[in-house]
Amino acid sequence: IKKHYPAVEFLYYTQHDLPFVRDINHTALLNTMNEHPDVNYIRFKNKKFEGAPMLCGNRTEYPVISQPPGEKNESLVQNNSIFKTRKYSDRNHLVRMDWYFHTLILPLGNYKRFPESPIIPQVRKNCSRYGIFTYGRPKVQEKPIILNFDGQYYKGEERK
Repeated sequence: IKKHYPAVEFLYYTQHDLPFVRDINHTALLNTMNEHPDVNYIRFKNKKFEGAPMLCGNRTEYPVISQPPGEKNESLVQNNSIFKTRKYSDRNHLVRMDWYFHTLILPLGNYKRFPESPIIPQVRKNCSRYGIFTYGRPKVQEKPIILNFDGQYYKGEERK
């Protein structure tokens, strides 16, 4: 992508078996990333509750900005937010292309497995370096945003 499309700023990575099951204002997510340069990666919840063990540091949380900064609109903020997390996943996510390439992919070299395996421990060890956020509200039970078609989840609940 960087070779043929060097002007690409963001990459949306989606998997065919992980559809979005809630409406998401994707433009608002880009506005939020433009407003907050420390947000490099936004992942989407696939379980109802993701609690404190996955928070990173002092709970950095940003509202999702519905309109580009500078536009006059009383309702700039949606009723959603993103919060800094120690949880990396290769499931559906939105990333800054340069950051993704130089910070996560390039250092892997010729790695012959899923990149998730070596990246997860790095992010958990030093989450403040990476700028990984989760869409939603921390410690709040809310419907998942993506669900797996392979039967891992049924109607938003984990299989027992």
